[in-house]
Amino acid sequence: MGSVTGSASYHYRLLSSAEVRLTKQTIANYIQDISAYAREIRIAWESAEGCEDEEMRATYLERVRSLTSEMERIKTLFYEKRALIAPIRNLPAELLAFIFEIHVGEHDHNPLVILAVCRSWRYIARGVPSLWTRIHVKIRPLGLQNDRALQWYGPNAHLGIVVRHTEEIKQVIQLAGNRPLDITLDATIISTNIAAFDLVCSSSHRWRSLRWRLESSKQGWTLAEHWAGKDIAFPLLKKLAIDQACPQTDLDILLQTIENTATKLDMVVAHSTVSEPLYRRKKMLKGVKHLRWSGSFHPPAYLLLGPQPTTVPLWEEFRALETLYLFRNLPQYSAVDELQEPSPLRALAFEGSPFTNLTGWGPNLLLLRYMHIESVPHSMYANPPGPQSIQLPTTTHFTLTNETYLPLSWFSLPSLACLELYGGVSAGKAARESIDSIWNDELIGTAPVPSETLHIQPVGSQHIIINILKYLSNIKYLHLYHRSPSEISKRLLELLAQGPKNQKDTPKSPRKASRSSVDKRAEWTAKTCPNLRSMTIVCKRVREQEREECLQAFRSIRRARLGTKSEIQSLVLTLYSKWGRGSENEASKMCMNF
Repeated sequence: MGSVTGSASYHYRLLSSAEVRLTKQTIANYIQDISAYAREIRIAWESAEGCEDEEMRATYLERVRSLTSEMERIKTLFYEKRALIAPIRNLPAELLAFIFEIHVGEHDHNPLVILAVCRSWRYIARGVPSLWTRIHVKIRPLGLQNDRALQWYGPNAHLGIVVRHTEEIKQVIQLAGNRPLDITLDATIISTNIAAFDLVCSSSHRWRSLRWRLESSKQGWTLAEHWAGKDIAFPLLKKLAIDQACPQTDLDILLQTIENTATKLDMVVAHSTVSEPLYRRKKMLKGVKHLRWSGSFHPPAYLLLGPQPTTVPLWEEFRALETLYLFRNLPQYSAVDELQEPSPLRALAFEGSPFTNLTGWGPNLLLLRYMHIESVPHSMYANPPGPQSIQLPTTTHFTLTNETYLPLSWFSLPSLACLELYGGVSAGKAARESIDSIWNDELIGTAPVPSETLHIQPVGSQHIIINILKYLSNIKYLHLYHRSPSEISKRLLELLAQGPKNQKDTPKSPRKASRSSVDKRAEWTAKTCPNLRSMTIVCKRVREQEREECLQAFRSIRRARLGTKSEIQSLVLTLYSKWGRGSENEASKMCMNF
């Protein structure tokens, strides 16, 4: 549980019983006053509407404005008094501190928001060191403050508290107490910010994760000379991410220091342009358990672990890998070397085809639980693996992001529980034939069928999802993602909304029905997804008039299956008014749980 420290001047006082009674009486008086004002406003407004004399009408309207203003003032006092007896104010400071830790830690919220609530919370939050361990040090010249955002996919994805000056850095580090720090260092070295850079680096022995982007605009400045003679070490460092903008000479010094002092490093997130300095640190790489490698959006940046080989000796250098993510990385002529021995790999994700032969990997991936394949190149379809030739006996979660679902048929996944399908497929007859060819025994062979969950973003014909559910009818959890309402399968919603034959004669609530009708209804099983227990639909670009149609469809599904063997326990509909970058933050969102 969180502990409150470093706030000796703070006294967290609860209201006495007498103060609580007085506050409740004051609140009751405010409620009476608000009701009285509301009546007066209604009378004045009705008088104004029925008055033909313009001068008298203006007098009534002025009275409405005056009464409304006074009522709003009383409401403000009412809310303030009500907040004094809110249940959360009765919590001890230690429990509030624990809640703050959960709020900030699990949801990546900025602790500065807590400081703005009230003086009491500000005192408590400043005394909880764990709230202040994520620090984003942004020391750049003014003209570069709006430079491009950092590419980031690794640890401490939340940027943390942004600090730009020496005093801010010092204060936040002090608030963090002796806790390990998660540092994002986004710096361009100039004469005026060297002191701030030194202050951050002086806490290197406390860094738990480091996201590094360092440049220099100071002529003759190098990291090697600057760190010479200083006590820079990373004994607690577990996670490292390196941005593509780092000069390789300075990066060499950083990696050398990490290799010599960071004995706990187990995660690396890196960009293809920093491959050679990283490859030279073989001692450091051998203990890495989690690797995420991303290339550039623009050619000709390559991921080449080493001095431009055609085959990357991945398994030789990263023997302890448990998770591997390779995205936008390998040129077509390069490939990752073959996996020749059992691997501790638990999660594998890649884009394109960096692996020359996945077919023989199964016996060496007995711990693999998650696989993600993205953008299978067209060259793979010319000479594809055979149906179910890639055997992954322990994989429970499989994600495919691709133009077609065909690569799914190459895998044998007997333990599959969750299947995610994203990307476009051709519309109409071609789409149906493509789906049939994947899951039909008489054609290619049966593709993996998840035992529990299907996440899918069907693109193209509305009938795609219906054709897929013909073969995946026993799933329990269905999640659909649509870019617009036109992609929602109305036929699917109609099929899901089909209840017992006597649906029209059955009351909306089975509690009001006769015992015999309830018994018959309780034994009824749906033809479409009979075992479905939860369904979520997320849709973008929803116009106001389309919302009611979606809501009505969900209400019909809920009523149709209520009280039956196929009753759906959770129906969630999330609608966004538009779709664009940052739509979750910018768009008007409506989430309904039926």
